[in-house]
Order: sequence, then C-alpha cells, then structure tokens
Amino acid sequence: MRLEADVHVCHAKGCGTPIPSRLLMCRPHWALVPPPLKRRVLEAFTPGQERGQVRPSQEWTQAAMAAIKAVALTERHQAEQTAVPVSDEMPVEVWWP
Repeated sequence: MRLEADVHVCHAKGCGTPIPSRLLMCRPHWALVPPPLKRRVLEAFTPGQERGQVRPSQEWTQAAMAAIKAVALTERHQAEQTAVPVSDEMPVEVWWP
C-alpha cells in the first residue's frame, strides 16, 4: 500500500490503519489512551514535526511511547478477559508449523 506524504499508519501495535500524519493513532486506539497521557502527547506536539520540518521533542517522544504502551497493555488485558478458559479436563492440541 502506497501512502501519501501526509498520511502514515496508526502507531498502535499491530494496527495498519492509515491516518493523517499529524495524528499518533487512529480514533479507536486513541480512545484507549488515558486522558492524562493524551494531554501530555498533545501539549508536547510541535507543529511541523509531522512533516519532518521540526524534530519531535524528547517530551513528545516519551509521551507517545507511553501512549503506545498504554494501548498495548489495555488491549492485552481486554484479550485476557475475553479468552476462553482452558480446564485440565479439556483436550488441547498444540500445533507448531
């Protein structure tokens, strides 16, 4: 898939949703970011960094990485909560390619 210069993909792990380059994540993943982290990301953003005109600040980079990690942890927790429990009595077949 070829993307325009002002478009990239969501930074959430495993997400390939194309989004405007001024955004860190797609709407569903951004909704999982805790509000204090959202504020940190937005306050540290420097206009022009999305086009490579300005280098992102260390504060923005740290906030963005924390937001990405928070989403990954939330998604992992959600996956664990919806996983089907396996009992010792259920036969389980493990296959490795």
